[in-house]
Amino acid sequence: MNDSHKHSSGRTSHTCKGFTLIELLIGVGIIGILSSIVLVAINPSKQLADAYDADRKNNVRNYGIAINKYVIDNWERPPPIRNLPSEDDAAPICKYNVNGQNCRNLDVLVPDYMPEIPVDVLEDEGSDDTGYAIYEAHGQRPIVVPLFLGMSSNPEISSSSASSYSSSSNSSGYYYNNSSSSSSFSSSSSSSSNYSSSS
Repeated sequence: MNDSHKHSSGRTSHTCKGFTLIELLIGVGIIGILSSIVLVAINPSKQLADAYDADRKNNVRNYGIAINKYVIDNWERPPPIRNLPSEDDAAPICKYNVNGQNCRNLDVLVPDYMPEIPVDVLEDEGSDDTGYAIYEAHGQRPIVVPLFLGMSSNPEISSSSASSYSSSSNSSGYYYNNSSSSSSFSSSSSSSSNYSSSS
């Protein structure tokens, strides 16, 4: 009888110890700090902006290749590109199947030379423009410019202006050179990047 009583009392003497409120708060705080450090290290906003910029640069290269192929096949520049002799005369490129008053329509490149006219993700849906502009360097070499390069949010940019960039005249092909970010690139082979034609 006494043995059973001792056994019974022994079982009831064991208690399960849990976390205290202070320990839980400390754990949550540590997790929050670690999460903040990870977010700062990853910087998703910058990662997204870099992805957009990579896409913009790729689109400029595609424009360069498409225009080169058009020139090779037709022995002239696409008519909408003419009469844009310098960066001061740069005009926005129209969206596909749009003939705006302040933009240049390059639908002639679709679908034989490029699958579609690219539109920047930051360009206003109601705009006629694509977020890219074009002009001819020295009246001969077309230059395509990504107007939103380096921007992570939709800025207020006039659709009739492309003053937020500068060009480098000693580079061949189709390029973009932003003096503020020192970002430059070129595309198209050197054998076909320079040409001249009579307007």
